This record gives sequence, C-alpha cells and structure tokens, in this order.
Amino acid sequence: MWAGAPDIPQIELARPIAPAQDGDEIFGLRVIATPGHTAGHISLLDPAGSTLLTGDAITNIGGERAFPPAPFGEDAVARLESIRKLGTLGFEHALFAHGVPLQQAPPPR
Repeated sequence: MWAGAPDIPQIELARPIAPAQDGDEIFGLRVIATPGHTAGHISLLDPAGSTLLTGDAITNIGGERAFPPAPFGEDAVARLESIRKLGTLGFEHALFAHGVPLQQAPPPR
C-alpha cells in the first residue's frame, strides 16, 4: 500500500505503507502530489488511458467542479494550488472520488 508521506503516521494499518512521492510511478500510474484535503493527499495520472484520478482534491457534483467544503480539508490555499496543478496536466478523462466522471476533460492551460 502507498500513501503520501505526510499522511502515513495517521494511517492505522497492520502492514507497511510505502511513501508515494510526486512524480513516482506505481503500477504505471504517475503520482501527483495534491495537498490540501490532507497534507499528503495524492492524485494519480494514467498516461496510457489518458485518465486522471483526482481522489479528494476536487469533486464533480452536478457537473460543477470544486474542492470539497472546508470541513473536509486541511489547507484551502494548498487545495487551490493543487487544483491549478491538475489543470496543467494533459488528460482526456477524469475520475473523482465524489461525483460523475468527465469523459472529455478540458485542454491543459
């Protein structure tokens, strides 16, 4: 199992957890550090499938993309920077932990 390094001390698990760092590749997925929801939050980019897995960095509820409400995040400034970072990536599809997938993502800015 992998997690962003800052989050590992808070995860109670019987087996070891490896730190996932920005830019790492795990099973063909590129790790994108997206702090804000938690200090160690990560998103994943599947270059082969041109798909972004956002985790809790951003939601897509009712077709509106936004970060989850303040009680569900540690750092609003970091969240905004993480969303900007995700917006620079090239991908065709986005999958969210909360909300419907995007089948055709907008081009990177």
